[in-house]
This record gives sequence, C-alpha cells and structure tokens, in this order.
Amino acid sequence: SLFMETRNLARDSTDATKLLVSIERPYVTVGGQYRTNTAGTITERDGKRYFKLEVGNYGRTPAILTAYGVRFATLEKVQNTPNDITPMKNHPDLLAPGVRHKPITERLVFDPTKDEVVYGAFWYQSPLQEGDLRSCFVLKLGARRTEVDVPDVHPSYRLQD
Repeated sequence: SLFMETRNLARDSTDATKLLVSIERPYVTVGGQYRTNTAGTITERDGKRYFKLEVGNYGRTPAILTAYGVRFATLEKVQNTPNDITPMKNHPDLLAPGVRHKPITERLVFDPTKDEVVYGAFWYQSPLQEGDLRSCFVLKLGARRTEVDVPDVHPSYRLQD
C-alpha cells in the first residue's frame, strides 16, 4: 500500500541520515605533553611541572568547543573510581576539521612526586548533532613524557560521545 511504502521510505531516510551524521561528525581528541623550554628541557618550578593541554579534530565537520576540565591524580584513583570530571573552564572556540594539535593552555601545574596521571574532558557541539558532546582522556605522567598506555583504567575515563 502507499502508506506502507511511504513509511518504509521515511524509515530508510532516517537510517541514512543517522549513518551520515555518524560518519561526518567531529572526532575530538584530547592530550598533551609537558611544557618545555627552547632547548627541549621540561619546565619545572619549585619541584612542580607544567602540563600543556592540546585538542584535535580528526573528523570532517567542525567542532564548537564549549568547556574543558582537567585533573591530576594517582593511578589507583583512575583504576578504581568512576570519572568525576566536570567542566572547569569555559572555552568557546571553533575547532576546524583536520586540526591535530591545537594548544589550549600550558599553565596546568602538577606535582610529579604525587600525581601519576592526568585526566579530563572537552565539551563541544557539532552542527550535525544536538546537545553537548564530550571527549574524555587519561594519560600517564611518565618521567620524560606523557603516555597513552594507562593500565586497567575505569571505562568512564575513555568515553567519547
């Protein structure tokens, strides 16, 4: 019947739209390294180090950044408790497709004698999706650089919307 054909076309169109949005959406990634001087030496002051936060968009659609949150903790915390990150700093910005390492801040201070990991998230919006989206990250604070291999992390620290 005409009604059934129209309903099927509408359903197929909705499915195709969902697929297109899932392919064309922004893919926001977050990471960073230690702040260094021009000689490449890690910047330290009074035994503290500085973390340089970066964000990238590996998708094919712009992302509209709205906020971020970053915390430092022990490895035990991120292994045994759910992610408690909340937006800590409003950061309205446009992140174009193909931007790989956009510096956000170099002023995040941590104590390498106590802190073993850095974790956080970026909140953003997409022109193709409704509502706020979130991209979480967790990195191990190694002796010379940050490392993506953090063992047995609670799954909530790796969420991507």
